[in-house]
Amino acid sequence: MRHTYTFTNYCSIIEILYEEHKKHSGKWLANLSGDYYNLKKKQVRHVCSHEPEDIDNFIDKSFLDYIDSYKTNLTDLYANIVYRINKETGIVLTGRIKNDDSILLKLHRKRFEDGGKFPLNKYLNDLLGFRIIDEGLNLKVNQIKDYLNSLKEQKWRIMHKYRKNGEYKGYHIYFMGPNSRSFPIELQLWDVENERDNLTSHEQYKKSYTYWPKIYREGE
Repeated sequence: MRHTYTFTNYCSIIEILYEEHKKHSGKWLANLSGDYYNLKKKQVRHVCSHEPEDIDNFIDKSFLDYIDSYKTNLTDLYANIVYRINKETGIVLTGRIKNDDSILLKLHRKRFEDGGKFPLNKYLNDLLGFRIIDEGLNLKVNQIKDYLNSLKEQKWRIMHKYRKNGEYKGYHIYFMGPNSRSFPIELQLWDVENERDNLTSHEQYKKSYTYWPKIYREGE
């Protein structure tokens, strides 16, 4: 959502996202029935077939169940984050929960690249995602970066990096959860001056999936 953010706003938002995600993921893991996955060690190739003819059910059923289990209460995490940020900062932050088809499409695409040798926690890192579009972000980003690095020195499980892909430019922050068995969530930071190009790039990225045939999931 469009807003001019202060550095203090960013600190508050980052801390709320970290705290709520860590608490939510810890509760999910404590109540999880079934297998755990170390998402740092496990790669796309470990849970997906790399055979082109495998169109239906190309993902291990147990891993699909793992994703579905995590997503079951993800709306609660979303609501808690939005509520706390609004209450504590007055900011209305918006985001989205990644839908099932987008997850399947993403894994399908990556299983053929480099033999699927991509850690799952670096690829499925946006099951829940938020975006900030800020006027003057480019003047603040180094201060935000220094703050994030200071949190990492305090053993906070956060990853962050500048992303540039074609016309797309943004700063991405990933909240990794209490351990490598939980899925990360993402916060994207955009400068207003990059908004139009970023939206255009995003639409082109989505259109690249139009070749995907119909997916038959168990129970459909």
